[in-house]
Amino acid sequence: MQKHADFLIRPCAPFAAAAASSEAPKKKCRAKAKEVSTPEEPRDEKAEILARLTPEEKKKLTAVLLLEKLKKKRVRVDGKRTNLYKLGKEIVREQQIEDVGGYEPQIRDRHRWDVNESIPGEQLRPGAFKMQLRPDEEAALPLDLLARGHHFSPHPIVGYTFGGRRDFAFGIYARADEARELLKDKWAGLPRDKVIFNQDFYEDLLDNAHKLELTIMALPVRPLPLQPLRDGFIDRISLGMRQVPGKPLLVTQEPPPDEDLKELQDLRDSFTEDTLSRTGLVDKKGNIVPDSHFIFTALPNADFMAEMITPGRLRDRKSFVAGPFKSARLTRAALSTLLGPFSFDAQAKAQAGQAAVYVINGFKLGLDPSNANQVFADLDNNPVFPEPKVEVIPPETQKFATEEGSPLLLRNIERRREIFGAR
Repeated sequence: MQKHADFLIRPCAPFAAAAASSEAPKKKCRAKAKEVSTPEEPRDEKAEILARLTPEEKKKLTAVLLLEKLKKKRVRVDGKRTNLYKLGKEIVREQQIEDVGGYEPQIRDRHRWDVNESIPGEQLRPGAFKMQLRPDEEAALPLDLLARGHHFSPHPIVGYTFGGRRDFAFGIYARADEARELLKDKWAGLPRDKVIFNQDFYEDLLDNAHKLELTIMALPVRPLPLQPLRDGFIDRISLGMRQVPGKPLLVTQEPPPDEDLKELQDLRDSFTEDTLSRTGLVDKKGNIVPDSHFIFTALPNADFMAEMITPGRLRDRKSFVAGPFKSARLTRAALSTLLGPFSFDAQAKAQAGQAAVYVINGFKLGLDPSNANQVFADLDNNPVFPEPKVEVIPPETQKFATEEGSPLLLRNIERRREIFGAR
């Protein structure tokens, strides 16, 4: 009985705990503090890292931090929000455009004629086949055109009946002002015909060829076989190298000095098919490509130089140089093929002599506004310097004319007289 009474009086453990909690306030549990090991001396890791950086690395780090700061800084420009980084890039870009003239008047803002006047003539038409210079640009060139001509050869069937076949065009150039200073004392004031038909006048021109920078330029107008053309040119030069000094009509049989012959052989070797085929001046058949430029010049030191320019558009052309050939005898003989006593074109020779006489007497080739006394016609409206009358004898094919007395040359002369009659 006592047992049952105790059971009824004493509550169970859970009930007792609940009762106890309701009677007394609950105590809060305090968490245990974690043990933290603090160093004896505080350490600044960022300062140590910065201390170990090199000056270059510090500059890079500063730039990166500044860049990030500029990107985060927002501003408002012209009603639009942007950051300082983009604003700085835009300012630099505008400054660069201003430095190169981007904000100046452009081609679209100018008249076409004004734009063309500001472009040099040699750059105006790079896609054209011919260069066209303005009159003032042409007048500023160092060399003046003295004469021009064409070389013809007989047609295989009709010969020279219809004028023959045109092989190449050529021009003779020189410094006209130098000719005036060098030859005016001897030849100025004389009648024109007594000068241009006097071989001594041309000998003076050849003696001063290096001072005049006498130049011959040839342009083939149809495919021409290289080897016969080169051999004919070399033979004419060899003939000129054997002329007796002071007596141009006399030719000695003795060969020139060895050093001059060596330079002549070097000139021949510069115009071989193997050499020129790699430049585009000669085709696969061994013919010279039409519209190629061959320029032969007397240098100021009396050396001889040849320059070759490939055909095509101006921007696609290439230039090749042969020489210089250090032989004054060679230089004189090469230019004497046109101005010497055995010239292959007497008409062009007379034209060059007439232009030289015109300059020597104080005139300029072309219009000279600074000289009011320069006229091109007299009171009867006749030319002051009419075209000289020279009998044109067509040369033998590919050989720059023939030896005097050649049977072929005599037959050609007789044939022309039969067809055209005496003039």
